[in-house]
Amino acid sequence: MIKNNKGFTFVEMMIASAIIGIMGAMTSTFYMLVYKSYAKIDAQAKNSAIVIHTLNSMQKELRQIAQAPTMTAMTNVHPTTASPVAFYIPSLTDPFTRSSDDKIEYYIGTYNGKTGRLLQRLTRGATVYSAVPVIMDFDVYRNTPTTYPQSGGLMPNFNNSDFRYDDFNIFYDNTYNVIKVGITASTADKSKSGTRKTLTLTTSVTIRNTF
Repeated sequence: MIKNNKGFTFVEMMIASAIIGIMGAMTSTFYMLVYKSYAKIDAQAKNSAIVIHTLNSMQKELRQIAQAPTMTAMTNVHPTTASPVAFYIPSLTDPFTRSSDDKIEYYIGTYNGKTGRLLQRLTRGATVYSAVPVIMDFDVYRNTPTTYPQSGGLMPNFNNSDFRYDDFNIFYDNTYNVIKVGITASTADKSKSGTRKTLTLTTSVTIRNTF
């Protein structure tokens, strides 16, 4: 009587294990590639959102300028904490008296212990208020400088140590009364250790210079 022995030989088991191992390695590699690609796209999206919001905020603010900026015309300026660029905006309480105008300064500095942050600082008379990120609501800041303004949900990304503003370039064209702003920001590239993904955006704003 012939017995029907069911089972796997040692060779078959080894082949099956090898196939499973290869498939596992391929799945792991595919997963890592997908994860790195997602991390890279996610970092780029967050980087773009912050820079675009920054430019939009600055456009809104610079349109209120009623005086020439405190900078040399037709010259590129890269503001820092030690050397910010300042603009004058009509006072909320006395918009017709030039000496009462508010002053707003922009520069790349440190905020909440994070370096490489683009900030705005308001001066009203003899009072210099604490600087806040440009992504925050300027109208709220200007109306009540001691109130912490909203940031449109971008504050967590702004506070991320992986993000930084690498350069802030501002140019005043006094021929056409235009302010040109360029911002370069970068985020650590999660898909490649030690590298950064950089983004540069620019905008132009026509101002109401009364000089």
